[in-house]
Amino acid sequence: MGGLGQLSKLPPEILDLILDWLCLHHVHDLQVYVGERSFEPYKSPSHQHDDVRASFTGLASLCRASKYLNQLTTWRLYHSLIEQKTNLGWARLARTLIRRKDLAALVRHLFVEFQEKRSYHSFLPPEVNSYFAEQVALTPGVGLKADSLTRSELADTASEPAAALLTSLCPNLLTAKFASPMDPGLPVALGLSPPGSLASLRDVQILHLDPEFTFDLSVYTRFFRAAPNIRLLRLLQVICSQPLEEGLGLENVTDLELLISCMAGDDLAHILRLCPNVQRLTYVCGPLYEVDQFNPREAVAMVLEHSPKIQRFELDLAARLGYDDWDEDDMLAAKGVLERNRAVECDFRPEPDSDSDSD
Repeated sequence: MGGLGQLSKLPPEILDLILDWLCLHHVHDLQVYVGERSFEPYKSPSHQHDDVRASFTGLASLCRASKYLNQLTTWRLYHSLIEQKTNLGWARLARTLIRRKDLAALVRHLFVEFQEKRSYHSFLPPEVNSYFAEQVALTPGVGLKADSLTRSELADTASEPAAALLTSLCPNLLTAKFASPMDPGLPVALGLSPPGSLASLRDVQILHLDPEFTFDLSVYTRFFRAAPNIRLLRLLQVICSQPLEEGLGLENVTDLELLISCMAGDDLAHILRLCPNVQRLTYVCGPLYEVDQFNPREAVAMVLEHSPKIQRFELDLAARLGYDDWDEDDMLAAKGVLERNRAVECDFRPEPDSDSDSD
């Protein structure tokens, strides 16, 4: 420990460089996976978990080395949190944030990955159980119960209660990524945060881990009320089978990305109504079977009706299985309507001439 204490004798600018280097290694996965535009199906960063753990341990050691280093390092340690497939790692983290609201206020980036099935649920810290029970009592109708964290039948889907709990503890989040298999029996996702409590949240990514399934955006109504100022909304493998609550709108969303998804025109309309001020819209179709997929004309009609501020529209339907031969005239006509009527910059794929060489 004495060796660590010697760091305090370094010039401040050198010490900052060292701490930033450790911090960058600690948060790299989160900022890459939350911040980048991914057109590929979700790939878990769990294979890099050992590196993340090592960096986290290094930052934690510096926090304990001296009061001076603690002041410089603590905010870096809690600035970005990646909760992955670790045995009750999220519960230990939650216990710390419950005990130390000052540390919870430092969290800016959160990535919650799914929790593996395990037999350790009965050993949750009592503070976590108590906090969770209190929050569930304050939010009736979310579909969770006071024992949702410990019920054995939730062993495979315990990440939803865990994600809801961790999110509710971090009032100053800027970016968040949620990657968890949703319990289809829950009517509400991430429902423990009261309206307006996540007002600082700007970038959100939500995805389903299984590439053969989708999640329905309608279950996130309460979460969207908690985070009204989202600007970038990235959704992977999403549908929206019904209109969201009347009066609910993400007025600040300017960038909307619907990736690896298949949906009907009504689904797209519901999402565009939720985000009426979208300026940049990206839709990348996924290779999902037995799911309706809107055609280019329908997409343009929805955009013209619900997105008056649209500036750029990227539409990629190349991956749709069973739709290898999109009509070239339809693609050109749909693209032309937007370009002429709204001066929208369009990038439609497959390109109209993509099959001409094979004819």
